[in-house]
Amino acid sequence: MRWAWKVASHRHQMMIGSWYQKQLKREGILPSPKVCSIVTSQPGGHILRLTFLAIPVLLAGCMTPERWDKVYSTQTAPTASDRSSAIEYARKTYYNYYSISDASISNVITLDSGDRLICLRFNARNRLSAYAGISKSPLRYFHGGGPPLSLVGDDYRCSASRLQYSPFPELERLF
Repeated sequence: MRWAWKVASHRHQMMIGSWYQKQLKREGILPSPKVCSIVTSQPGGHILRLTFLAIPVLLAGCMTPERWDKVYSTQTAPTASDRSSAIEYARKTYYNYYSISDASISNVITLDSGDRLICLRFNARNRLSAYAGISKSPLRYFHGGGPPLSLVGDDYRCSASRLQYSPFPELERLF
């Protein structure tokens, strides 16, 4: 069952072992040569590929600094209910929540959609009882209300230098 892909000159024809090619076509895995030739062998194929690469770059430039200035200018100190919901989130989420240290909470920022965002910054132990380093956890409060939703991973808005953090000793004293 040996097979190989070969690219032949400017036509970029795909060659594969005939038996295996029939099997792949039967299972619907291998696209027809016409579909492959549209992207790779047409004279405008390079332009098409460059267009697909350029679209994400162009969309990334849609967020202007003025818009972020508006978002970060809405910073307010977190309320007592914001702090208590952050504590409940940490209790339910982290394995060794009692070993949290260097905790701080950000000011609340209001996003363009009306949702509110709070970031937690702390150092906690992982399941191997080793400190994993400072991590940031964003909590998003939706405009309609309800419990906060934690976004997975570090949010880039939590790393902004314009976002102000204050100490959060209540999070360090969870038992």
